Amino acid sequence: MVRRAAYIFIGTSGWMYKDWGKQFYPKKLPPQERLRYLAGVFNTVEVNNSFYRLPKPETFKKWRSETPDDFRFSVKLSRYITHIRRLQNTEDSFGLFLENAAQLKKKLGPILIQMPPQSKPDFSRLEEFLKEASRETKGFRHALPHCRLALEVRHRGWFAEPEFSRLVKLLKCHNVALVFAHSARHPYPESEPITADFVYLRFHGPKEFAASRYGGARLRSYAAKITAWVRQGRTVYAYFNNDVHGYALNDAFALKRRVRVV
Repeated sequence: MVRRAAYIFIGTSGWMYKDWGKQFYPKKLPPQERLRYLAGVFNTVEVNNSFYRLPKPETFKKWRSETPDDFRFSVKLSRYITHIRRLQNTEDSFGLFLENAAQLKKKLGPILIQMPPQSKPDFSRLEEFLKEASRETKGFRHALPHCRLALEVRHRGWFAEPEFSRLVKLLKCHNVALVFAHSARHPYPESEPITADFVYLRFHGPKEFAASRYGGARLRSYAAKITAWVRQGRTVYAYFNNDVHGYALNDAFALKRRVRVV
């Protein structure tokens, strides 16, 4: 991997999963040392527990101290904002979320906005939220140079025309990445429109959700795409959430081996 304006970040969701932890971490490694160990193998992780409960500032600060300078955390936005408030009247809660996560400083990468499958297209609501969220993140831009927004939508209505074209245009306007989330359960943006200066991929499993493996052959095409995107000057983040049976770990290694940028 060549160090230039664009980077490749490949990792998994979290670092405490039992299904792959036994085959990954040394047997006598204390749980509190797992993040440090993982950061010696991968260069990023997607934080999932922030979706359920916002970590305290000192927790984010601790994570920052346990990882290398070039490590990146992608942090999933609170479900209170996405699933309960449905992006409405969230200025205070988003501000608090960002303020806490800001303790990661330059190690804070994208903030993942994962919408529930029941959320139908509502452009006025989404645009209002993105305007406010973009203002908030820009206010931290000096301290958080890699912080961006990435949106994962799951309702099929977002992928039908003319809604899909309208969504792409809106995300481009705010430099928000449309997440390319692969699974057998939810739609995938087959045209893979680039809506930001970075690309965000999530792999949930090709068959059973979170519990099926991709393998090297399936990942070969994604490795080629990632290589092309990076050569175009875009940073790429790729995460595996098929954690059952340790598939995420194996697939992350497989993709990492196949990506080449020269």
